[in-house]
Amino acid sequence: NDGKVPELKWGSKMGKILDIIQSILNDANADPESKKILVYSQWEDSLYILAHVLKESNIRYLVMNRSKHYENTFQFRNDPKIPVFL
Repeated sequence: NDGKVPELKWGSKMGKILDIIQSILNDANADPESKKILVYSQWEDSLYILAHVLKESNIRYLVMNRSKHYENTFQFRNDPKIPVFL
């Protein structure tokens, strides 16, 4: 990823976050079990936009919410196919 397409489509900040997430996930030297990414923001709108970006980029994720806090945390920690937790 050259960083230009995401910036044009989603803005420079979301494009940069997507670049960082993709570089971690594509790092061949990293242990696959350690490829877990926790993204925190005090602005829920930012996480909502990032969720949309991840979905369009075919990157699986879970969102922490009050109703499924423990269930989603457990699933994120134990499912290697879900690398991102918002």
